[in-house]
Amino acid sequence: MKNLLASRRVFFLFFILIIGLASFLRLYKLASLPPSLYWDELSLGYDAYSILQTGKDHHGNPWPLISFTSYGDYKPSGYFYAIVPFMAVFGLNEWSVRLPSAVAGIFIVVGMGVFTRTIAHKIWQGLSINDLRLAQLIGMAVASISPWLLQFSRAGWEVNVATALLFWAVLLGIQTHHKQRYLLLFFSATFAALSMYTYHATRLVAPLVLLAVFLLQLLESDENGKWRLKYLQKSLVPLLLPGLFFILLVSPLLFSLSDPTTQQRFAETSLLSDGEYVRQSNAQRELAPDNFISRLFTHRYLFASQQLVGSFLSHFSADFLFISGDQNLRHSTGYTGVLMITDSIWLLLGIGAVGLASLKQPRSRKVILLLLFWLCVGVVPAALTKATPHALRILPTAPIFLLLVSLGFLQLYLWLKKHSSNTVLTAVLVLAVIGTTGYWFSYWRYYTKVYPSLTANQWQYGYKEMVTKVEALRQQEKATPFFITREQGRPAMNYWFYTQTPPAVVQSVAANTAKDQGEFLAFENIEFINTVSEAKPGIVVSSVDGFEQLSGRFSSVEKLDEVKDLRGQPVWVLSRVTFDPQPNQ
Repeated sequence: MKNLLASRRVFFLFFILIIGLASFLRLYKLASLPPSLYWDELSLGYDAYSILQTGKDHHGNPWPLISFTSYGDYKPSGYFYAIVPFMAVFGLNEWSVRLPSAVAGIFIVVGMGVFTRTIAHKIWQGLSINDLRLAQLIGMAVASISPWLLQFSRAGWEVNVATALLFWAVLLGIQTHHKQRYLLLFFSATFAALSMYTYHATRLVAPLVLLAVFLLQLLESDENGKWRLKYLQKSLVPLLLPGLFFILLVSPLLFSLSDPTTQQRFAETSLLSDGEYVRQSNAQRELAPDNFISRLFTHRYLFASQQLVGSFLSHFSADFLFISGDQNLRHSTGYTGVLMITDSIWLLLGIGAVGLASLKQPRSRKVILLLLFWLCVGVVPAALTKATPHALRILPTAPIFLLLVSLGFLQLYLWLKKHSSNTVLTAVLVLAVIGTTGYWFSYWRYYTKVYPSLTANQWQYGYKEMVTKVEALRQQEKATPFFITREQGRPAMNYWFYTQTPPAVVQSVAANTAKDQGEFLAFENIEFINTVSEAKPGIVVSSVDGFEQLSGRFSSVEKLDEVKDLRGQPVWVLSRVTFDPQPNQ
């Protein structure tokens, strides 16, 4: 066991096997697991198709740089352009939309190997090449099967691509610390900038983390752990050009900060936007004496701070990390936390290993400080917004959590190697691997067998089947008006995507079509209505509840067809309304 990785061929064999596993887990049934594209994926896909076909988004805006209008939510542009080359090869389909995220997930796995090996080398002096190779393989293996990374690698998540870009930006920056290859900082700056064009939260996280990476180039420590500035002319000058290059790359984003759409999105998602902290403050003041001390301890900023701190700390709760994860079932399965429950052991060991290293190896404190800063800054965007804890918004911190898990497993190995026989070492590690993989297989079975049917409505399953049936009817009855309800969200985009409507046709009517925050309310002979109360004689597509309302409102309603979910329950009903409403309606 101790000499298993002495051969480079054996190491590369394990390396390839782990990459193969990571690729399989991210590409297996990618188009149908999760069971359907949800509305944001559809928007990303159709606008990428529109850019590929016409050089404009479906609203007619040419080559958007900062963001795409989409549904009026102004999504960052990066993922749209990441889809374009895949769509050029595979066409407009589920694979093209999800492949950029899956590929990014594979690159995160590769990066975790480099990351774990680099940090292990910095915090444990004197590790052999075999130990470093093992550290790399452990980091990759942990990342390859991570439920957190799998969840966001198997759908069109912008945050997953942004995380991969930011992760590699940090990795290259750390490698520069070690090898003084300052050219890598230009690549680091480029990846960090691209992450800011891909996801909202990284617009705050990336520049701060990159600044920390750059600033730590100026610090060095002696054997006693005392830090001092390096010779500035030698260390500062090589940082200036990459820093200026980064500012140049993100300058369009900086100029967009005053844009009302940017401010509007923050206002809509801000934790403090509902004014709850003000109401709590006012309620407490009414009950307290009117003096300086009371006003101080019932100040609205105190309640706001409590909300923010509670939101921040919620991301470190055992329930979120190991038990149930994010309450949004698109972000977590609910079967496990963002980490597996078995990871709790390795996480604690990893925290202990890093803590001891900071005491015993003063030179390691610089990189440990960077990791701690990255973790805290990465959680802040989620803490400032509603619906916490939030697995999606803190995904850029996932490499740190998984690093600690990997280091915990490695710490066990190093301790056993030093204090036990090869037989004991092998036995303990085999038991640890069996326990972890056993739990993981139970999670994977749940994810592939139970999760799709359980969360089909979360992923808007049934739209594709409904659109297919509607289009067949439209071809037969071109003069008949159609009414599709918006009960389940975004029917226009679903229609264009699944019928592969030419974007030029959509663009030609964009200026004169009624919209609700960017979402079309009509297209050709189809009206996209809020409820069946807006329907008129024609073909109406609605939920089962909507169909029942139609039957009570119109004197003649004929069910034509229906679409069922993965549990056999109808989610869409296609019906024909042939008469005006009953006189008493």
